[in-house]
Amino acid sequence: MAPAVVWRVAFDDPGGTNVDFYPQIRANLLAAGADWSRYFIGANASIEVTVELRSIANGHMATAESATSVFDKTVGDIEVWEAAVAHEIRTGVDANGGVHDAIIRIDPGQMSDKWWFDPTPSYRDDEGIPYNKLDAYSIFLHEIGHILGFNGWRDWTTGQIPDKTESRFDSYVTIDADGTPFFNGPAARSVYGNRPVPLTYGNLFHVGNMTSRPGGGPDLPGIDLANDLMNGMRTWWATRNTISPLDLAVLRDLGLPLAPEPVSPPTPLSLPLTNSPWHNSVTSEDVNGDGRITALDALLVINVINTIGPGDVPWPQADADRIYFIDVDSDNTATALDALLVINHINENMTQRKATSN
Repeated sequence: MAPAVVWRVAFDDPGGTNVDFYPQIRANLLAAGADWSRYFIGANASIEVTVELRSIANGHMATAESATSVFDKTVGDIEVWEAAVAHEIRTGVDANGGVHDAIIRIDPGQMSDKWWFDPTPSYRDDEGIPYNKLDAYSIFLHEIGHILGFNGWRDWTTGQIPDKTESRFDSYVTIDADGTPFFNGPAARSVYGNRPVPLTYGNLFHVGNMTSRPGGGPDLPGIDLANDLMNGMRTWWATRNTISPLDLAVLRDLGLPLAPEPVSPPTPLSLPLTNSPWHNSVTSEDVNGDGRITALDALLVINVINTIGPGDVPWPQADADRIYFIDVDSDNTATALDALLVINHINENMTQRKATSN
């Protein structure tokens, strides 16, 4: 099997309030992840993303981050750390073990009011985006950019680092005399005309600026980056963003094995927007969405049936803080058959492993 970076999605949504959106979120997020994956060279990683659906302060629609970081090196008296997702893609070592690798937080109110979900996200150009909506696929592309490396600990406005600790991205940031931040990685500079790349004033882990500086002062550079996927100024209505050569160059500076052009063609994802929101359309038997199929998945189905009884879904879950994909066969019911399908899958895999070892 060829090396690949694959993405898996689970949901953290108290009470399952936004369950009707799960299939659309999953399909568009996985398609956006597959879009990024086309550029990786020889990487082999499985990235588990938990989507948290909760109100977000400060008016943000979505935020994202790698769940943890891995120590990289010491430069002078400063420790440099690498995002764990980037580390896994670069080395094949999952620093998180069985815990999710990344988090994307979505404000449900803004999502339901403003976002448009592409019904066929593997074919981006076959529908028009409504004039008053934002493209969810583009938003996910942007948030994955933060997961991969557009992140750190510098103060968003002053650029100061705390406690002598910085990310790989932070290590390439300089602040000019006017307080404007720039990214100075060699690959990014080369793509940007052998110049430092202006970062967004007050929103540092992004590129570009509008010309006016908040509070006055000299105009800020970077208006030419207003349409870049990783711009920190605004999300444009009815607009599809794409991964730019500059975005890729920044991440190459951080050590990620990315090519300037896709190394594989787009792969249409088989992700039907199933009518059952309790069905995992990526891996049917993965009931808890953790990227693995174990006895726990069967037990979760059995627990729900024992608590509430077999029958139609959806219904309130026994565990109100986490939604499980208990409808394994996607027939809009939860029965003993769903648990049996998981058990059969586990037994078949065990039989295959024994045959291989013999």
